[in-house]
Amino acid sequence: MNGIAGLDFRPLVGWSDITDELEAGTPFTLAKVDGVGALQFSVARHKGGRQPQVDLSALSALLDEFARNQGLGVPVAVRSATGSTMIVSGDFPGKDEFIRAWYLSDGSNIALVTYTAVRADAVTRGLEAAEADAMVRSIRFEH
Repeated sequence: MNGIAGLDFRPLVGWSDITDELEAGTPFTLAKVDGVGALQFSVARHKGGRQPQVDLSALSALLDEFARNQGLGVPVAVRSATGSTMIVSGDFPGKDEFIRAWYLSDGSNIALVTYTAVRADAVTRGLEAAEADAMVRSIRFEH
C-alpha cells in the first residue's frame, strides 16, 4: 500500500489509510483502529531547475522552523540518520498531546511526517510511536 506519490513504503499491520475520513485537503494519514494517534505525510518533490543539496543541517533547520511555526517549543530526543534517505526527528511532548516530527530527504526531495497522539498511557503511546518510527525509517523516495 502506498497512497503517497513519490514515496515507497508499506504500513505495518493494523495501520490503515484514514485520509478520506478527514477534512478535504488533509495530507495522507494513517492510524490504527484501536490507536491513540495518527501519522501524516507531506512531500515536496524537486521537479526542475537547480538541483537542491539537502543535508542533515538543512533538515535540522526545517525541524526547528516547524517547531517555531507550530508553537511547539524546542524539540527533545532529536535523532538523525544518514544513508540513501537522511532523517532528522524530534519529539514535542505537550500537556494534551504528543508530537513526533520527522524530516526526510534523498538530497533533492523532502518529506515531513508527523505522528500526533492524544495523552494516552505512556506504554500504549510509546509502542505506537515506535511503530510509526519503524514505518518512517522504511521510507524511500521513488525516482
